[in-house]
Amino acid sequence: MFIKNVFAQALRDPTTPLSVVVAQTAKQDKNLESGVLLTSIFKKDTGYVALISGKVVGVGSNVNGYTVTQISEKSVELLQGTEKLKLELYGYEIKR
Repeated sequence: MFIKNVFAQALRDPTTPLSVVVAQTAKQDKNLESGVLLTSIFKKDTGYVALISGKVVGVGSNVNGYTVTQISEKSVELLQGTEKLKLELYGYEIKR
């Protein structure tokens, strides 16, 4: 089973060093390859729903050939055959 991590597109801090920008761009390219883009996750009374590729989806929904298997507050897991795809809402690292 393949497992991929794909990160949502975030606004870029204009003071970010160029080396970090290049690394973030590489992560966004992986997102484009999969054909899915996680934009938001919302908490409802019945659980979480996600906005993926412009479509509001819940567990069991299909998006671009993937089935949504799990939604948490910061990530969504998708399955297509034996390929597991994990979309993370916040894919950046905060350094101190």
